[in-house]
Amino acid sequence: MTGIINTTDISKPHPSGGGMGGVEIIPAIDIIEGKCVRLTKGDYGTKKIYNEDPLEVARSFEDHG
Repeated sequence: MTGIINTTDISKPHPSGGGMGGVEIIPAIDIIEGKCVRLTKGDYGTKKIYNEDPLEVARSFEDHG
């Protein structure tokens, strides 16, 4: 099972103040078999596990604003 946790309330203006007027960063955690993973170009054969505990990663995102 794959899931994504998104945080939408962390918008910060772009430091240069130019361009499109700002940027919104929405962190995502891809979860396969209960572990945080990254796939290359969506290929499940390239699955790399980054953390065994998705909740720990989500808390880290929250701690960093």
